[in-house]
Amino acid sequence: MKIKNSVFALAALLLVQPGTGTAVAEDYDAGLSSFTGTVDVLAQGETDSWRAAESEMPLSAGDKVRAGESSSAEITLDGGGVIRLGADSVVDISSLESRSSSFFLRLGSLVAKIQRELLERAERLEVRTPSAVCSVRGTEFGVEHDRESGETVAGVFDEGSLSVASADKDGRTVAEEVVEKGSEVRLRAGARKFKPGAMRRLLRHRKTLEAIRGRLEILRRNWKRSTPEKRRELRKRFLARKAFLGQRAVKQGAARPQQKSGLLEKAKQRAAERRAGREKRKLQDK
Repeated sequence: MKIKNSVFALAALLLVQPGTGTAVAEDYDAGLSSFTGTVDVLAQGETDSWRAAESEMPLSAGDKVRAGESSSAEITLDGGGVIRLGADSVVDISSLESRSSSFFLRLGSLVAKIQRELLERAERLEVRTPSAVCSVRGTEFGVEHDRESGETVAGVFDEGSLSVASADKDGRTVAEEVVEKGSEVRLRAGARKFKPGAMRRLLRHRKTLEAIRGRLEILRRNWKRSTPEKRRELRKRFLARKAFLGQRAVKQGAARPQQKSGLLEKAKQRAAERRAGREKRKLQDK
């Protein structure tokens, strides 16, 4: 009995944060698995040092991902979820706790497919915008936010449902509706009345969803979970490499005006030498 109690006590200690007495929720193994075009990442704790993205970069809570014109970025979660960020979009990774994760879509669009196994482990998985809070209840959904109009569109494709609530300027929910498969809802900040209707706006993302389905199948077959220590080390190396490349680019940029000036002087010198040579040959011909 003492041995059994000791085992239970050890297990409890492993699930408690040292010195706090609170349970530790393991983060999703999240990463930027692939991208097209121009995609940048602003690492947690940094203010303006956007870095060019790199495939297989581990992501952490507090990171921001930005996809430029005609670009896209794919974020994976634990080998069981794929979130595709569309062109001209910015998303904040607010939390990656497996029991309570959150993403904030500042502008643009995202399309996602989350396996049910992943959702069953989570108490909350949500996508927020400046106008809405979308709590994920199902597996295939899309969200758009237009910063100019302030309108958010959220919908469900062929599986699952979304609980969509309008939010006021302080982020508090005002009204809520459940969006079922094949439907979408449009709303602005603080809206008190909005109703789901047949999906129209988000239909343009169906090809993206089909591509995500294929990617998720491949991901599930090949994915192997990394330890938190390994993810931290990979991330540290990535950020160090990006910082070095950024410094080198700055130095090269500062050197370019001098290089251009030197090249111009050399070109002028060669032109003068050619003119002098021509004049000399003319004198010799006379």
